[in-house]
Amino acid sequence: MMNKRIVMIFLLSCLSSSMLFGINWQTKAAMPTPRSFLGVATVGEKVYVVGGEDTNGEIDSLEVYDATADTWISSTSLPAAVSTFGIGVVGGKLYVIGGQTLFHSGWTAVNEEGTVVVGAAETDCCFSNETFKLMVQPNPFQNRTEIKIQPFYNLGDGVQTSTFKLEILSSNGRTVKRLTDACFSEKTIIPWDGTDEKGRSVPAGVYFVRISGENYRLTEKVVLIR
Repeated sequence: MMNKRIVMIFLLSCLSSSMLFGINWQTKAAMPTPRSFLGVATVGEKVYVVGGEDTNGEIDSLEVYDATADTWISSTSLPAAVSTFGIGVVGGKLYVIGGQTLFHSGWTAVNEEGTVVVGAAETDCCFSNETFKLMVQPNPFQNRTEIKIQPFYNLGDGVQTSTFKLEILSSNGRTVKRLTDACFSEKTIIPWDGTDEKGRSVPAGVYFVRISGENYRLTEKVVLIR
């Protein structure tokens, strides 16, 4: 009887531990550039994905994930392509140290420092004279689609900060979901899972993705199937 009690206590302890430390996984927006042997660092609500390898070898790409908005942007690339390196953050600066170059044929001792712009300074990258290329893929979609925003602007027209609104509209023009208000200074990917402001699934049909600012508006049709 004593042994049975001990076994029961042990099993209950294991069950409690698994419930306490369990993880509920959710699929979020995929990074724009597939890669391996990459470096990852976090600053605030942002995750910085640096370098690594694709099918052609080492890459210099730097992409930033906003955990709050579930969006990606492309940022300033590394000075040189590198993979399998060390990465750290000190005082708001990224440090990329060592690694491999030339597709496994060379090692480097380089120490690259990159300054991370956080807080209000992030809004200084926007221009009121921006125009955009707007793509929705896949389209039609069933469970989830990605809205890809590529900005274009002419610096010669003068720089003014500006914020743009991205929202989903119904076929009669009603706002179904407001996805974000942001500056889109770099290519940005924002997902939509076919839900409204309250997280409820919307009916199948034709919807419109609209990005708009003070003097600019662009709309793209998207079809949801169930």
